[in-house]
Amino acid sequence: MNLRQMLQTQVGENVEVYFMNEVLEGKILATRPSVFEIEISGGTYTSPFTRANIPYDALSYVRVLV
Repeated sequence: MNLRQMLQTQVGENVEVYFMNEVLEGKILATRPSVFEIEISGGTYTSPFTRANIPYDALSYVRVLV
């Protein structure tokens, strides 16, 4: 999803985001000036400190700065 597409999304809309070297599905929780909060519905990321794969749960979210 590029910046122009992201700025046109609505709260509650499902999106795909590139995060921690992986494409993840999520849902827009909130949009604020320059910040999108996105709930992650599945996936894992590799911790840069332990190199362990950490699963996301339903309450995980990322803040995307634009």
